[in-house]
This record gives sequence, C-alpha cells and structure tokens, in this order.
Amino acid sequence: MSDKHALFDTVFPKTVKAVRAASALAAQDINFYTSLDKGISSDVKDASSSLLALANKLLSKTTKDFEFIEYGEENIVSKLNWKRVSDVLDTCFEKADLALDEVKNPQRASTSHMIYLKDSSDEKKATEVKVKPQENFRSTVDNSDSSPFKPRLENKPYALKSLEESLKLRFPDPTDDGKVSAPHYAHPYEFEIMNQPYPESCLQVNKPVPSTDWATTAAKWVDTVDALQEMIEALRSSTEIAIDLEHHDYRSYYGITCLMQISNREQDWIVDTLALHDDLRDLNEIFANPAILKVLHGANMDIIWLQRDLGLYIVSLFDTYHASKKLGFPKFSLAYLLENFAHFKTSKKYQLADWRIRPLTDAMMQYARADTHFLLNIYDQLRNKLLNAGQGKVQEVLYESRKVASRRFEFNSFKQDQTDNWMHSYGGMGQERWVMNQYNIEPERIEIVQALINWRDKVAREKDESTRYIMSNQVLANLSSLVAPVDASKVHNAAGSQYSIVRQNSKELAELIEKYLATVGHSANNENVTSFDLTEVNYDKASEISKHFTDLTKSVPTATNLSLSDKDSRLLSKFAGKSFSLSAESFEPSTNERIRISQEELMKRATLLSESLAENLTSFEIENEKSKIDNMEEAEEKIDKSATESPQRQSSEEDKDAIVVLSGKKSKKSFNKKQSTADEELFDYSTVEEKVLANVKNGNTKKRSFDPFSRQGTGPKAAKRSRNVPTGKSTSFVKKRN
Repeated sequence: MSDKHALFDTVFPKTVKAVRAASALAAQDINFYTSLDKGISSDVKDASSSLLALANKLLSKTTKDFEFIEYGEENIVSKLNWKRVSDVLDTCFEKADLALDEVKNPQRASTSHMIYLKDSSDEKKATEVKVKPQENFRSTVDNSDSSPFKPRLENKPYALKSLEESLKLRFPDPTDDGKVSAPHYAHPYEFEIMNQPYPESCLQVNKPVPSTDWATTAAKWVDTVDALQEMIEALRSSTEIAIDLEHHDYRSYYGITCLMQISNREQDWIVDTLALHDDLRDLNEIFANPAILKVLHGANMDIIWLQRDLGLYIVSLFDTYHASKKLGFPKFSLAYLLENFAHFKTSKKYQLADWRIRPLTDAMMQYARADTHFLLNIYDQLRNKLLNAGQGKVQEVLYESRKVASRRFEFNSFKQDQTDNWMHSYGGMGQERWVMNQYNIEPERIEIVQALINWRDKVAREKDESTRYIMSNQVLANLSSLVAPVDASKVHNAAGSQYSIVRQNSKELAELIEKYLATVGHSANNENVTSFDLTEVNYDKASEISKHFTDLTKSVPTATNLSLSDKDSRLLSKFAGKSFSLSAESFEPSTNERIRISQEELMKRATLLSESLAENLTSFEIENEKSKIDNMEEAEEKIDKSATESPQRQSSEEDKDAIVVLSGKKSKKSFNKKQSTADEELFDYSTVEEKVLANVKNGNTKKRSFDPFSRQGTGPKAAKRSRNVPTGKSTSFVKKRN
C-alpha cells in the first residue's frame, strides 16, 4: 500500500500542474506568439506532434480499424477529428471512475468483469428517414377515431373464450351516478390472462442459467416472412423468452413500433416490425401460450404497442419492474438490473434514437440486443430472491403482471377516462387548462388555447404526425398570447423556423386567432363589474353590508384582548439591558378606556344603522362627485378633530346622525406633522432604534465595507468590473504592460 500511495503522491501533483499549465496556455493567443518568434513556433509544433502521437496511440488501443490523425492545421482544427479523441477520453474516464468505486467499495466489486456496450464514435452517421415507414404498410393508418379500436385478430390461439365472443362491441350500462361509458371492444385475451395458470418453474427456486457469451454470439436479423417462421419454430420449444420493443412517436400521431427484440436461452433475434408490420400475428402462437413465460421489464407501454400495431397479446407475463419494486431496490430501471445482476454497462445514448432508420448501426443493434440478452438470467435471480423472501411476494408480482398484460388500447375519443391518455398526461385536468397553467396564460384566452389545440390535433391526425411535430406547447402559448391585429408575420415570429407546418398555415392561424381575439375583447367590454350606484338607495345591499359590519364588530379584538398590562416584553428587555414589566401603572388609565369606549361606540353605530334600515326612514343621495369629496373631507376633519378630544367629550358630543365614511379618497397630507398625544402609540418605538444603535460606530462613509446596522449605509456595493485587455495581433507589448 505504501508504494501505491507513493505513486499517487507523485503522479497526482504532476497531473494537476499539467492541467493548470494547459489551461493557462489555451487562454493565450498562441498563433500570435508563434508568428513573432520562430523558436516558440518550433516548440509548439514539437509539442503538438508529441500530443497528437499520444492521442493516436490511445485511439489505436481502444478502437479497431482506427485511422491515424495526421499532423497539420487542417486536421488539428477539425472538430470531427478531436471529437473522436474526446469520446475515447470520456470512456476512459468513466472506466476509471468505476475502477475507483470498486476500490473504495470492495464489497460491491464483482468477480466478473464489467461488460461495456460498444459505443464507437467512428461509425458513420445513420441515414435519415426520407419516407415515412407507415406509408408502405398494407393496412391504411386511420387516425379519425370514427369508431372504437377493434382488436387486429384473425384467429385466437390458446383461447378459453372464442374469438367471436371476444370481438363483440360492448355498450356498458350506466353507472350508479348516471355516467355512460363509451362503447368499446373488450380485451380479447383478458379472460385467459387472468385465469390461465403460470408455469410451475416460476414458483420454484432453481440455479440461475447464465447468459450466452456476449462477445462470441450475435443476434439474428428478422425482416422476411421466412425468417419469421424460422424464429417461431425455434421458440416453440422454449419455456421462457424475453421480449422488448423500440418505439417512435414523433413522426406519427399514435406512434409506431419499430423494432422487437426476442431472446431465449440460446439465441437472440431482432425483428424488423416495420418490414413485417402486417405479418406478425403468427407470433400469438408463442405469445399467447401460457406454458411459455414471457419476461419483460416495465411492460406497461409494450402491451399497448403490441395490441395497437401488431395485433399481439401476451399471456403468462413476468414483469421484472414489479419484481424490483417488491424487492425494494433503490432503482427500478433496466439499466440498474443490467449493471448489478448481469454486470453489463449500457448506454443512454440510444434511448431517444430514431429507430425507424434502416439499416441500423452496429451500436444500435448492440443496444437493442442487450435489452433481452441478459433478461432471462436476471429473471432467474429475481425469482429466487422473491421466493426466498417468502410472504407471497412472487404471487404478488404475478398478479401485478396479469394486470399489466390485461391493459387495453383505445383511441383517445373513446377512452372511458379521458385523463388516462397514452400519449400525454395532464395531471387530471384538461389539456387546455394544463397548457394555461404551465405557461401562465390569461384565463380569458381559454377559447383561443382550445381552438389552437383543436387545430393542432386535426392537422396531426390528417398528416399522421405527432402534435409535438405540428406545434409545440411553447409555440401554442406564444400564439395564444398574441394581441390584435394578428397577421401571418406575427405567426411566423411566434412559431420560429422549426415548425414548417405552422408557417405554411400562418394565414389560417392568424384568421383563427383574430376571430377569437374579437370574442375575448367583446366579452371583456361587456364584463359585469360589481359596482354601487350612489344615486339610489339599495336596501337589500345595505342590509347585507350591515350584517357584515355587525359580524366584523364582533370579530374586532376587545380592549381586554389588546391590553398588554399583564405581558412582559422579552424583546424590549434586551434592548433596555434589564428585564422590566409592562404593568398597569406604566400607562395612562385612559389608554385602555379609550379603546373600550370606541368599541362601545362601534356597537352603537351598528345598532343605529340596523334600526334605521329596518324602519326604512333613512335615505341619502349624492348629487355629484364634488359633493362626495366635500363630504369625505368634512368627515375626515371631524374624525381628526374628535381624535384630539378626551374620550368622555368625544362620546357625548359626537353626532350620531353623521354619515359613516368607510372609505374615501386619500388626501395628500404631510407625514412630517407632529401627531398629538392622543394619537400616540402604546409604545414609542422610535427610541428603540437609538438604544440598539447607541454603541455602533459610524465609520468612514467612503470605505467599501458594508455595515448592516449603519443608518447611513445603502448596502454593499458591487465590485467594479475590470477592463478586458484586448488580445490579438493588433495588440502591442506596450499596451499589454500597461
């Protein structure tokens, strides 16, 4: 250990110095210095050649069929060449991190070496999809939702209920609350899924069967009917198979299944579901066979895609996702299971890849194959753990798997629960409400948002594109926020250059938005605003206000509640330097008495107002705005005058018939006037600040330090930004020294 530590002590400091030197050198204008000094130019060239030789040597050891990068400015400055170097370095760093983790946590180190997914950056870029695959399907894509989804079955292998009975259109009876569900076709294999027994092997502890060697085996590509039948014959003798799918939903309204991976204990297959889109129903002879266990991970959407696109149904499903949850793993992803049970490190690079491209790159083929190649061995280990844990955990996983397999696809227009949307989730609210909440759109524009959503959905169905491809939610929010007048140029600016269909239909969208903007403006102009007409007496409204006024007077704290005579102030005792009590003798008796009289006066006024309304004797009329202001100012003067008088005089001389002004126009008054003693607060808080700040030194105001207790302090000042020194050939050494 001492030799290793000594090695680290010598290597790490040198590495840090090299990194710092390289970073400092990269910040300089090397080309400028080399143009001035031939010696520097020669040294830079030698160092560059040496570094390039090391990079070529590193790449040759990690990548097969590597072409050496030749020295030369046109090769060195190429981002494509250096990306190859950076990709290899990233892989090396990742392996180093894993090795360090194993050193730090020996108990987690496995006797088996970690296998890494081949992710070479030297592969040629995959070709782009120019023709949408669904245009070559024999069955026409129908997004109209004119009728419920009918299962795409021509026969039903291993049926407990006949196909004719399963394909009857059902009209559900109304529920207890009067709701009527939409007509639909039942899941054709639901009865078989919930009642067929699982194979006995999944209820027994057996030694895990190791997967075939990853490096020496390869997957078979299936894109013809003959190859499909050959695969089906090979699968008939299997007792367990692993299945996975690759899906694409950006250039299709409902999405399309692009790839299917199937593995048994001896072989892996990758099925081109685009080429065999209308020929895969024969796989139901394997998928519906209850004697063959089907292992999938997170099959929620796989079950839906198999039904919708291929007419395939799975009986005897084992979902390793639910097994992971029952075993309490920290993560439930397939990548976690592969790394911890198969010691295989996959890549997230291809999770969102376009799986429609043909041919697939080698890296994409390896990624797809890895999803099922190790899954049966992982299933063996999880099954044994579940059985050893007892408490019926295996049965719970099998029941959850049955429920997943019985999920039924339905078109959006016929979903019984509109919140259960296969493509989108809006948190239990409508799509338009979700968009408005996400992008803070004004509530009165809900009709515009709904109109744009409907337009987007209609165009997406017609062109068999996703709504995201037609118009993103951000663009939809931008369009719904436009103000009149709206024309095609405004639509172009709101949509940007990415959404070509929006730009092509900019005139139609402008007219649509303009139409609903006129509706919004009309409704805003005619909006009923609650107001009071002061030219006539509304006794119903006055009675309601009187009731609220009475309730408010009851809720106002009384003098007893407001009294602080029995309370101690911990805050002020700290300021004063000693503990003191706010006893009753510390204040004038008239203070609390005045509050009590004011409370009684409020009750009297409320009673007087109620009686006058009940007898219908009082009416008032305000002639114009000037008289209102005069009354308000007169009332305010009376209040100010009465506030300076003693409480006893105020209660005896106050005019009970005076108008009670609840709110009025605030007059501009100087706040520098000294208030009378009657308006003074219970405590004089102005002296507290002087006591708190008594020992604070008032330092030099010119210094940059910030004193949070200073009365003159305006807060910390921002640091001055240093002026950047211009670099380049136009800069002289004299200027740089300055």
